Amino acid sequence: MAAASDLPFFGVPAGPAPRTALGALMMPVLLTLSRLGSSRCRRRARGCGTSLSRRRDALVGPGGPAEEVARLIGRTIPSSTARRVDRGGRRRWKTQINENAKTPAFFAVQPELSHNEVAGWGQNGDVTRQVLSLVTLRHAGEHPQVARRFALVVDATTRSWPT
Repeated sequence: MAAASDLPFFGVPAGPAPRTALGALMMPVLLTLSRLGSSRCRRRARGCGTSLSRRRDALVGPGGPAEEVARLIGRTIPSSTARRVDRGGRRRWKTQINENAKTPAFFAVQPELSHNEVAGWGQNGDVTRQVLSLVTLRHAGEHPQVARRFALVVDATTRSWPT
């Protein structure tokens, strides 16, 4: 349709698995915006490959954070927490575990996690702590109230409950 209409066309290269194709899908958008005059997109597109390679190498290299998180999770089922606006990234993290590690994983969104889902932790003979690992994916720019919610959830899921 693009060729028939004399519109620019950026094909997605064959080969990457769908779960690894995000970069292949984003770069045509950045390049298009760059060619339309967006200097911000041009700068981001130029530095993108180098920056992503550097970050990837730091994250997945031997002894890196990805290896440490995998070691801590061990053979338990990870349950990730997120703020409502971060749910897309957390859902992606969950599906990466499903697809790559071939294991179940779950995620919950704040504030729902703080008052409903957390009620299930520590019940039924405390089996949840034996089979689930709570993973809180955080960032430096989160609101103090969100940080407080995360602290409360961590406390509630690690505290010993009366039986």
